[in-house]
Amino acid sequence: LHRCPHRGSSLNRHQRGHAGEKPLACAAFTCPECGKTLTSNSTLVIHRRIHTGERPYACPECGKSFMANKSLSKHRKSHARQESYGCPQCGETFGKSAVLVAHLRTHRGEPPYPCADCGEAFRENTTLRRHQRIHTGEKPYRCPYCEKSFRASSTLIIHQRIHTGEKPYKCSRCPKSFTSSSSLVKHRRTHLRYEGLAAPASPGQGAALPPPAPSATHQVPSV
Repeated sequence: LHRCPHRGSSLNRHQRGHAGEKPLACAAFTCPECGKTLTSNSTLVIHRRIHTGERPYACPECGKSFMANKSLSKHRKSHARQESYGCPQCGETFGKSAVLVAHLRTHRGEPPYPCADCGEAFRENTTLRRHQRIHTGEKPYRCPYCEKSFRASSTLIIHQRIHTGEKPYKCSRCPKSFTSSSSLVKHRRTHLRYEGLAAPASPGQGAALPPPAPSATHQVPSV
């Protein structure tokens, strides 16, 4: 006779296992994207971020983000092990020498983020990344109407107005409206040029225009 080593309730559960029963089997949590089965809803939530790309846990020191808080905690320990780089002018410390170099540029009055390809520098890292697409040719913002692509989301927004007909920039001097502020600025210069031609010259400037041709019906005041 072979005695089961488990006792009491453990013996009962064990024997039911021999009978093919699973009295304490975990409920199945299935991923709708790939069909993988997880043991808890929390692990399913973390797993689904593989498909969605969501990374809600961001490192406050370097900005890198993670799908799970556990991964962020592990990552932050690497910062604690890193050598500290201190600014000789203000004493602020950084975890990376490259960040210190960018910081030192601000003390010299220079934009802290230079482009490695052409040397042009920017005050925001996001502006630098957008600029670098000029060198790489990357155009990640695609128009859903015509599939034309752009380097910046702001350019895509302006382009889409061609398809939607939206013209939010209105001229205050005439009924015309435009898809972008730059187009409005260019248009308003026509009003300024016209007003400059019509206005008399300031004292001491002399004649701003050649004398008008004689006309029986229209007379332009001499300037």
